[in-house]
Amino acid sequence: MKWQRHELVGRRAELDELRRHSEEPALLVVRGPAGSGKTAVLRRFRAECAGAVLDLGGGPVWDEFRAGALLTAVRADFEAFGVNPRVAEAIEAVSRLCVPQSYATPGSRHRLLGAISVLLTRIRVRLVIVVDDADEVPVSALAPMHRAGHTVVAACGTTAPRELCSLADVVVDLAPLTNEEIGRLLWQVAAAPVDEAVPRALRDNLGPLCGNAGTLVSTVESLLDEGRLAKVHGVLALRAPRAPIALPSGHRLLDELDALGRVLVGLAACESGFRVDQIPELAESSGHSALDFGHAVDRLVRAGVLVHEANGRLRCRARAIGATVAEPSHPVVPSDRLSRQFIAEADYEGLAAFVADVVARAGGVFDDAGERDELAAAAALAAMHTGQAVSDAVRNALAGDALALADRWFAGARLRVADVAESLGRLARPVRGVLDGHADTRDLVPVLRSVLGPLYRTPTGGPLAAYHRVCRGYADGDWADALSAARELEFLSVGEPVLDAARLLAAEICGWRGEDRQAAAWLAAVGEDTLFPGLRGWVATGLLDQDSADALSYGWDWYTAHAERLEEPGAARLLTRLASLATDTGDRYRARAVLRAALARYGPESETCLLVRGLVDGDGASVRAVEPVVRARGTRFELAFACQRLAHLSGEPRPWLSEAYELARSMGAAKLVTTTRRAMEGCGVAVPVRRVRQSDVSDVELRIIELIRSGKTNRQIALSLRVSSKTVEKHLTRLFAKAGCRTRHALAMSGLGARQELVGA
Repeated sequence: MKWQRHELVGRRAELDELRRHSEEPALLVVRGPAGSGKTAVLRRFRAECAGAVLDLGGGPVWDEFRAGALLTAVRADFEAFGVNPRVAEAIEAVSRLCVPQSYATPGSRHRLLGAISVLLTRIRVRLVIVVDDADEVPVSALAPMHRAGHTVVAACGTTAPRELCSLADVVVDLAPLTNEEIGRLLWQVAAAPVDEAVPRALRDNLGPLCGNAGTLVSTVESLLDEGRLAKVHGVLALRAPRAPIALPSGHRLLDELDALGRVLVGLAACESGFRVDQIPELAESSGHSALDFGHAVDRLVRAGVLVHEANGRLRCRARAIGATVAEPSHPVVPSDRLSRQFIAEADYEGLAAFVADVVARAGGVFDDAGERDELAAAAALAAMHTGQAVSDAVRNALAGDALALADRWFAGARLRVADVAESLGRLARPVRGVLDGHADTRDLVPVLRSVLGPLYRTPTGGPLAAYHRVCRGYADGDWADALSAARELEFLSVGEPVLDAARLLAAEICGWRGEDRQAAAWLAAVGEDTLFPGLRGWVATGLLDQDSADALSYGWDWYTAHAERLEEPGAARLLTRLASLATDTGDRYRARAVLRAALARYGPESETCLLVRGLVDGDGASVRAVEPVVRARGTRFELAFACQRLAHLSGEPRPWLSEAYELARSMGAAKLVTTTRRAMEGCGVAVPVRRVRQSDVSDVELRIIELIRSGKTNRQIALSLRVSSKTVEKHLTRLFAKAGCRTRHALAMSGLGARQELVGA
């Protein structure tokens, strides 16, 4: 299988058990389903075994006893067995009998087994005999190997002969891969970091098959071949992560599907499943007998394709099985279904099909202006949510404010909440609350939620949903999900301005996470002529050294050069960052200039001006006045920054720094953690020590910790993980922040990444 090209992941406990029992003559059975890694385990075991090893893998189909493979192995290591003419005679005897005719009669088979037994008995060196696919070898051929005083390691499937397992001294079962091992295997296949949506989608679709190494790797390689898996700024991401993932062609379970099997799997893949008592009805409608379907069900359940539940329902063992046989579906739209129902179900692809169908049936002519306007609003919502442009036929029939709204969103224009409500006509309700801040960032999901009310449900897929996840993830501190959504956007049909906004937030997140190379790549993807010059200047300034006068000069030059076209909230964020840099570098002249710019742009009582004045003048009252506003808005990074600054201006810095530190750690903002720790040490505030949860440490980070504890250098770690030394350094920066230490020795001695142990009373 293709996946066997990859190195073995995990299985340390199984290998240790094999090695421990192989020190004495024994019959050891390695048991596991196809694709579980039996061959890889045997290969690693052979490499680690200190004694003489004979590999009896493969051979012609007629050679049931693997006599030919035994001869080849013995002859290859003949000198290791010492000069013994009797061994040579035994080899010659087996060689004469190793022909197809020897398997023709019981007597000739017995003579061949006797010759093999004599050969193995005359070899005085204790051997380790490895037999792969032992299901195909009669137990009568394996037993003499064991009785001759050698260790036999036989790998077989889960349907191994009962007699073999009963004779075995030890049976080692290969359990499914753990989540940690799945992550390490994905890293190995991709040779790059993997977006968090990838393992989640694989687990959802493959179900229990995700723990099968062969299935996992072949599925990933199939997705790579199809182009559904692709790198976005060095990270492997999945196109349409919520779309079904099918088993790759050639998978062993698909070999079980004949015509009846495909019908049954298609029915079992439905959300409600398929009941066994429906078989007679199915047989009558299909022209096949109920008995044929019953046999097919039994066979598919035994093969692990279907699962028979206690309530009598049949379900696919994994969604990927059903996705493999599912035919491409085209929406069938009932004529009496209203657009509002599609909106309430967040089914925007169905909504687009519905509008197109109604327009076609009406011939593009509508006497009722209200019906036409509602259809136009529905077409606009469908276009924005799916990223698919409105067709010419629909546009010609429904031209108006609603379709112009969609065009403006794709063009990246700033949409006021009142514009959205007016354009959606009678679908909209009176607007409550001030939501133009969301419209400023082009995040329309909160706006639509307010404008459409209970009718609107937050979508789970499409460009509008992905961009909302970027904005929400940045604000909530769920930065991993925000980055995952930004990568998803790169695969979707969406206007360049929305992409620019997402890329800039991704660059800002990566910068604070210590992922400088990815941050630079995200920023480079946004041109200087972007519609978000304020955000671009804010991010670019932040990616320079946080304490550098160069960063201040760059940011101020950018502000003055683009002051007339700076958007919100980019301008406010840039001015706040410049005020912070000017204060940190002691540049009083530039600090006063930033304050004057804030006053001129926003007025003395604005949130931005109060924060800038607090930073420039050391006015704690101004910053304290802003802090409740920032806290209410819920952007965790801004709150951490405000707390950090309040600590400098407060007589009691401890609570502010502690909150800033916890916020920074929860977001994974390694650089902010470092600056906050430095501030805590400068103020004499003890850095809180807490045990990091296993889930807070990625699989790659766990592997790096293991390698550090084994004494590996950065270069050796990079070679082991197939990444650059610079990438290893970035991971170490984040690990130091999580462990609350500064040296490799302290990281190795920390409890970070350690397995939990149960302590008895």
